[in-house]
Amino acid sequence: MLTIPMRHWRASVHRTVAALAALSFALSPAVFSPALAQTENQGPEIQTEAIQDWNLQCQPGPEGGNICQLFQEASLEGTERPILRALVGYRTPNSDTLTLVLVLPLGVSLSKGAFMQIDDNQPVAVPFERCEPGGCLIFLAMSDSLLQALKGGINARLIFHDTQHRRGAATISLRGFTAGIDRLSANKPG
Repeated sequence: MLTIPMRHWRASVHRTVAALAALSFALSPAVFSPALAQTENQGPEIQTEAIQDWNLQCQPGPEGGNICQLFQEASLEGTERPILRALVGYRTPNSDTLTLVLVLPLGVSLSKGAFMQIDDNQPVAVPFERCEPGGCLIFLAMSDSLLQALKGGINARLIFHDTQHRRGAATISLRGFTAGIDRLSANKPG
């Protein structure tokens, strides 16, 4: 059985995602973390829209328009335990490139790496960028080929190992991904 410490993982993911938002996407912490928005009850109103299996969250930007992100949480295969959070957004308001961020809890094996498999295609190595107290982060700039593969796919599976080198996986549904990307692009500031 895969053993990755899950104690307080949800709260730490929210902290990691909030820090990620502040550092990488120029978004407020509340945009990446609905739980933080509810508990802190500060900042502009966040609007959330379900787009099939994805959620789009937007808030007013500092210079007009909206700052938005898509997100989805996935469970460890064979359990109901959330283990992966996938986020899609622009790194900066002026960027034209979307970034996919995958957040896994501490306890994954960095030496074994992680792999993403879209439908039945060959798994592709995806490097960890760093680990923080709230989890380990993978940043993927959305090339045209990756974006088209995700838009045309049904599921994206992230394969990883724990520190005991036992394999684990979590599957992200791609239902609603294309519509979510369209809505995200339509709400892009600038």
